[in-house]
Amino acid sequence: MATSGQFPKNAGDIVYAVDLNELRRIPQNSFGDYVLNKDQSGTHIKVTGSIKVPGSGVTGLTSGDAITVYNPGPSAITISVYLTPAISPTYLLAGSIITPTILAVNGLATFLCVETGDGSTPAKFIVTGGGVS
Repeated sequence: MATSGQFPKNAGDIVYAVDLNELRRIPQNSFGDYVLNKDQSGTHIKVTGSIKVPGSGVTGLTSGDAITVYNPGPSAITISVYLTPAISPTYLLAGSIITPTILAVNGLATFLCVETGDGSTPAKFIVTGGGVS
């Protein structure tokens, strides 16, 4: 039997109310400049500098990794590719391919990795949220 606060649970384990409350939380980390990375998957990041998205073959992110980025201001921040790879990542926003370059003040963007890429094919991210252009 698992103890309170442990996830993931095993089949047959008891689920405690405190565990359910933890599932509703999205922990916050803060950075000046930020490079999306696997260690921050499932969190939201308060960024005051710039956002860099790793390209194909250097992502470290796998399909299903999601990171939400928040810009508290006072000005818009840039979104660019980290360690410019041979093939830049592909971004999809509401079904359209885009190249996001700005996250507005109080903007919130979630980057969901749907394809890792291998250096010869692009990594693919779905971008959702407000203030992304």
